[in-house]
Amino acid sequence: MLLAGVQDCALMRAARLALESGGDWLEIINADTDIGAKRRYNTEYGYDTQYVVQRSCGISGCSNRLVPVTVHTEYKTVDMRTIF
Repeated sequence: MLLAGVQDCALMRAARLALESGGDWLEIINADTDIGAKRRYNTEYGYDTQYVVQRSCGISGCSNRLVPVTVHTEYKTVDMRTIF
């Protein structure tokens, strides 16, 4: 949707809310849009414990056991923020 279409939809929504709340007019005091929005990237690092199966085989047969392993984790997020 183009910027003009988004602004029209926002104005129509504001008008509907004014009518629903019993008003018969509304005043626009700020016409800022998200055109100045910036993306903010956030990366968090941490460590988690996971378990892997370790198989050991010898003369008497094979055995499996769970071994804890520390793994490095990385979580990435992208937030849209309006810069004023």
